[in-house]
Amino acid sequence: MGNFPSRRNPEFRSQNSGFCLLNSIYLYSNDMEKYSLILSEPETANDKAAAFMVSALGLEQKEAELCLKVSPGFLIEGIGLEPVMKARAQADSARLKTMVIASPDLPLLPRPVAAGKIEFKSDGFYYQNKVQKDFVRYDSVTMLAAAAVEFFLPPVRMPAELEADLLEELRRKFLPALIKPGNDRPNAPAPRPRKEIVLYSDIFSAQGDFPHLRFKYDEFDFSGLGAAKTYSSAENFRLTLDELEARTFSKPFMNRAFRGIKKRTPARDFILPSLAAYEKELLWLACLGKAAKRTD
Repeated sequence: MGNFPSRRNPEFRSQNSGFCLLNSIYLYSNDMEKYSLILSEPETANDKAAAFMVSALGLEQKEAELCLKVSPGFLIEGIGLEPVMKARAQADSARLKTMVIASPDLPLLPRPVAAGKIEFKSDGFYYQNKVQKDFVRYDSVTMLAAAAVEFFLPPVRMPAELEADLLEELRRKFLPALIKPGNDRPNAPAPRPRKEIVLYSDIFSAQGDFPHLRFKYDEFDFSGLGAAKTYSSAENFRLTLDELEARTFSKPFMNRAFRGIKKRTPARDFILPSLAAYEKELLWLACLGKAAKRTD
């Protein structure tokens, strides 16, 4: 993957303090160099990683699963060299492929630039948004990623429910004598918050001033698909991922969700709880790309 800057520069390092989770305790990460243990294979099944976190790190099953959803690819974060190497040895014994990375070596991902439309050409594609249009060569693409992110929406009350509540309030206020003991209307159950799955895709390139593009399926113009375009935004999103993979002969890194959405795998297999979790997955994949580049 591309040459991401690291956190070893003094300017960043002075700000590199924070908290990390290990065995349900928060450990304070100060100026001492800290390390993380991450999965070294992007296709490692979450259930295998969770089983290791339960047996070796002492987490509860649900806690391990939640950790992997919130911080995909990261098994332990922000601990000293000796305990992280001990954890890696335990992972080796469990036949779980991992790697250790120092906090200052975590790559800095470029800020995503919104893409509102993509036009496919023979040797690359044009992307555009409200303020710019630029060209990206297929051979410069280093990573293709996607995510299905779950959002909770505020509950919606129907007009009939609102009207019934208003009439009840007026009855109580102006006609209290008509309300007999034990004749109160039961409170309606509180409406449940609704869930929405939002699809995102990110394209990383080693070319130009904007090496990180992002588009959201319900805010994207799919007219670049031409005659293949359908009436479904989700299907058009899938077709766009299909086109990107077919045309990027540079063999870019791809995450599980990108492959899964493309193959119509049920979204429950890779749903993330927040956009921050997706950003964390991109950081993990960038770590793997950086390590792969060093071994080339």
